[in-house]
Amino acid sequence: MLGPLIFEPFTNMGNPRTVLNACVLGFGLQAIGSIGVGYFQPFSFTLLSTIIRAMGSSITWIDSQVLIQTVVTSDMLGRVVAIDYGLALAAEALSAVVAAFLQDRYNVSPREVSMMMGGEAIVFLVLWICYRIFKSDAIFIEAKGEQSESSTDEEATGDPIHDKRAASEQTPLIKL
Repeated sequence: MLGPLIFEPFTNMGNPRTVLNACVLGFGLQAIGSIGVGYFQPFSFTLLSTIIRAMGSSITWIDSQVLIQTVVTSDMLGRVVAIDYGLALAAEALSAVVAAFLQDRYNVSPREVSMMMGGEAIVFLVLWICYRIFKSDAIFIEAKGEQSESSTDEEATGDPIHDKRAASEQTPLIKL
């Protein structure tokens, strides 16, 4: 919970790039924390490194969910979030299985596994940085274009109060 609470003042939904920057920072904190757990021997440093890693993980999880809700249309949102959650759950289970396999089969120490996880976090950090630099502007322009297009559609239908997302989310299950 600490990561998103600390970095929330630096993000702004009016500018989704700030949320994407927070995700990039989250992967950096995950890498620093994982490498710290593997490198430092004293328990207090391991504890601090774990807190840093968890902060990065929660920043990435929460802010990436916010980005998904910002970019994905309402008719696809449930499916995209379900796929995202399923893949995240599968990745968590796979990382536990791989860590156990490395420790049991190849006698890799837990600290070495943590260093490997830090290396993996660095790979994802680099991928997100590349995405942020080269591709993110196109998605935000497309999402903004869809929003402005939907607002003109609503004016044509005569329902200026509710946009498509609000109207679909407020549809009652039973009409009285």
